Amino acid sequence: MAPKTNEQFKQIRKESKAKILVASLELFAIDGYHNTSISKIAKHAGISKGLLYNYFESKEELLKEVVVMSLEDAMTISEEMLVQLSEMSPSEVMKTSLEMFFQMLIENKTMWKLTFSLAMQITNMPSITEVILKMFGDVLQQFEMVLQLNGYEDYKTEAKLLAAQLDGIALHYIIFEKTYNLEEVKEKLIHKYCKNEK
Repeated sequence: MAPKTNEQFKQIRKESKAKILVASLELFAIDGYHNTSISKIAKHAGISKGLLYNYFESKEELLKEVVVMSLEDAMTISEEMLVQLSEMSPSEVMKTSLEMFFQMLIENKTMWKLTFSLAMQITNMPSITEVILKMFGDVLQQFEMVLQLNGYEDYKTEAKLLAAQLDGIALHYIIFEKTYNLEEVKEKLIHKYCKNEK
C-alpha cells in the first residue's frame, strides 16, 4: 500500500474536523452546551477523545467553530444579497433574500435549534458572543441597505424589526413545525416588504 500524500492527509484532517463539528452541533442542539462533554462528542463522532484534542484545545474553542459553521448560511445570504443588488431591482432583492431565509430555515433546522439554545446559554462566554454579534451585525447591515433602497426612511429600525420577525418565525417553526403554516407566513411577509407602498 502506497504512503499517503500531503493532500490525502489534509483531506483526512478536513473530513475528521467536519465530523467533529457536525457531532458537536447535534449534541449542543439536543443536550445543550453545558451538558455535552468532550467524551460524548468524541463518541458521537466515532473518534477518540485524544484525537479530538488534536483538532480543538477546549470545548469552548469547539463551540466557537460550531457557531461559525452554523452561521455561515446567514453570511451566504448576506453575500448573495450584495451580488444581486447589481442584477435585480431593490424589490426583487428583498423578495429573493426573504425566500432564501425560508429555504435556509427548512433545510437547516438543527442549526436553528442550536442557535436558539446557545443564545440562552452563552451570555457568560464573551468570545462566542462576539462572533455571533459580528455575524448578526453584518447581516443586519445588508438588510438595512436593501430596506433603504426600497424607500424605507427609518431603515435601521425597520431592519431590526425584520430581523426580530425572522427570529420569531424561525422559533415558532421549530417549536410548532407540524402545525405551523410556514408557506403562508412567508407569502405574507414577502407581500408586506415587497409591495410598492410602505
